Amino acid sequence: MPNRTLPSLPAPLAGLADAFPLKSIPSMEAQGLDGKSRLVAVYFAGATHIFEFCKPMGISAFKAGVTACRDPCERILDLRRSRYAELFKRPNDPSDGGILLPNADEWFLSPLARDRLRPATLPDNIDIIDGYLALRVPTAISVETVDIAIHTLLRARTLRDFLVSPDGQQRMVGVGHDPKRWFHTTYKFVGKAPRITMCEELYLIRPHKELGAFVSALAKLLQTWSAASALLPERNESRGVCGGRARRDLSTIPRCRW
Repeated sequence: MPNRTLPSLPAPLAGLADAFPLKSIPSMEAQGLDGKSRLVAVYFAGATHIFEFCKPMGISAFKAGVTACRDPCERILDLRRSRYAELFKRPNDPSDGGILLPNADEWFLSPLARDRLRPATLPDNIDIIDGYLALRVPTAISVETVDIAIHTLLRARTLRDFLVSPDGQQRMVGVGHDPKRWFHTTYKFVGKAPRITMCEELYLIRPHKELGAFVSALAKLLQTWSAASALLPERNESRGVCGGRARRDLSTIPRCRW
């Protein structure tokens, strides 16, 4: 194909191309495209309405997330748009039987920092980038597997499990919360009925204060994966890396306590 000569532009438009330059493209290694590993982001998100709900009970809760997207802030924007955990209702009640909590669109990234690690240190396969943890995992480990493992690691910290315990129920009643209600999210679709989903990824964790212990647990998990990646579930690329996760048998996934 012969080279096409662009027509000359009027003086006011001559520098138009400079207004939309090509930005720097991360190296293949930085994107986890070395053929041996991939980058997966782990982040914690907080919200005004969750904070206001938990504070009177003397607890602190955050949402944990896993994504292969380069910028986890995109996931934060999704939480804001969907007003995640806005509907507070009993599981079997209709949506109009619940309470819409104010400020449910005020989700934010809880930024992690290296100076919060002491006495722990970052291993070579974990980094802190723009406030989130970047894990380098073997390519045999799918993003879905990492997602399941992270939530398995945090299982003992589940906010819902705590609130249905005798201690949690006492705190709920003590501050005037209905002890049988829980957080739900209403997802709206064009031409379809809304879907109401229970929120399952809220955890009793203080990301800043407990970062060192959490990183230490992740390091053990990654070390196990690196040594035995061939024994783990095979990759499933049939779903988008930024989408939801498919539940699998967790018995083959190494676990560690922290």
